[in-house]
Amino acid sequence: MFMRINWGKIKHGCWDEYEEKYIRTANEQQEAVGGPVARWLLRDLDDEDAGYAVSLWNTEEEMRTYTTSGDVRKRIEKEFGNLFTGEFSTKLCEVKHSTDYL
Repeated sequence: MFMRINWGKIKHGCWDEYEEKYIRTANEQQEAVGGPVARWLLRDLDDEDAGYAVSLWNTEEEMRTYTTSGDVRKRIEKEFGNLFTGEFSTKLCEVKHSTDYL
């Protein structure tokens, strides 16, 4: 399994709009072309304007293809560009161990 972890800072007061757009666009993208097997949106407890978008993928190839897709970048810029402060990073990881306690 592979994980894509995005961190970003949202303009102050824009979290609710960002969250609504994130959920809508993630669901639309999943229905249209597929993608990760799971997604999480996390809001930082110490900075209400910062958060993480985490996605879990079956293969590294699928994750990298999604990450480098020009269409995905254009859509993200169109939907979210006005909400970010410019502070944003993405990390691609291999899941080395997982334990489910649910």
